[in-house]
Amino acid sequence: MKRIAAFGVSLLLAGGGAVIAATPAYADTTCPAHNFCLWTDGHFTGTKQIISGYASYQDVNSTLHDHASSWKNANASQRECVYDHVNGALVTLQVVNAGQQVGVVPAGTNDRADAIGFC
Repeated sequence: MKRIAAFGVSLLLAGGGAVIAATPAYADTTCPAHNFCLWTDGHFTGTKQIISGYASYQDVNSTLHDHASSWKNANASQRECVYDHVNGALVTLQVVNAGQQVGVVPAGTNDRADAIGFC
C-alpha cells in the first residue's frame, strides 16, 4: 500500500481483474474513557492531545493551542466546554456533550481552542 497525498490506494485482484479502492488516510478516533481529546486536523487526524476528564479546567498544550480542528468527549456523564481566551476572558467555543465527537468543529471555532473545562 502506498500513500498518495491524503489517500491510500489499495489494489485488490479479483477474478483476474483489478479493482482499485481509494481509502481515506487513517483517522485515530480513539480517546480513552474519562478523557477529552483534541486533534490538530479535522476528522480526528494529525497530532492528538489527551486531557484528563477529571480536571475541572486545563489549558491545551502548545502544539494544540489555537490549532485544534476536531475533538471528542469520552466522558460518560460529564459535558465539557472548549474555551478560547479573548482579552483575559474565557469565551465558550462549544459545549461538547458526554460521548460526543466532533470531526469538523463549528464555523468560527477552528484553530481557536485554548482550554477545556467543565460547563
